[in-house]
Amino acid sequence: MIKKKVCLILGGSGLVGNEISKFFLKRNYFSIILDVKKPQKNTSSLFIKTDLTNEKELKNNIKKIKKYKINTIINTVRINKKINNLNQEINNIGKISSFVKINLLIFKNLYDVIIKNKTEFINISSTNSLSISQQSMYYHVSKAASNQLIKSLAVKYGKYDLRFNNILLGIIDDNKNSDDKIFKNALRKALPLEKKVSLKNVSSLAYYLSENNNSITGQDLILDSGMLLKDQFSILINK
Repeated sequence: MIKKKVCLILGGSGLVGNEISKFFLKRNYFSIILDVKKPQKNTSSLFIKTDLTNEKELKNNIKKIKKYKINTIINTVRINKKINNLNQEINNIGKISSFVKINLLIFKNLYDVIIKNKTEFINISSTNSLSISQQSMYYHVSKAASNQLIKSLAVKYGKYDLRFNNILLGIIDDNKNSDDKIFKNALRKALPLEKKVSLKNVSSLAYYLSENNNSITGQDLILDSGMLLKDQFSILINK
């Protein structure tokens, strides 16, 4: 039996999930990643290839990790669909449930483990669940629905001392330094802190909740360098 604390990361091969996994590993966690794509080398303790939208496959792979005392579950699953027109929006809208259902299926299949260990549940989401951007309608609705599911779980299962929270991300710094002058100027105008959200900040907040949280639940914790605070009209006239 693993004596370390255990963190389960859904979609951990992506930019945010991989960074969170590395952060927890460095702090002596046993990190388990479930994802279709294999994560970077040495960024997890255990990787199980899993299509998280395939209910049967997910259920079978969950059986492999029930033996672990899971302290924290973090959903970092990405939405990468490219939707360019209304017909594509309509064709994909029915698939929203597959994305939203991931959190519910994980909770159902790990219910006994979660109840016993009072597992912290963190859903990595986006500020686009609250405001509308150039992303697809499918993206916005999926993120908003996922947030509401987490809040519903927080209300229904708080009596078991379980905590469920959303972390809503703004513009993430991917450390590629590829922004042109126009984009950098737009960031300066749109963000009160005049900088993107660092991956370290995201990981640190997830880690804080994992280690210290005993009273925060059902919340949208926003990491966006103040972007949602600033009205769009003032951005346009700001010089």
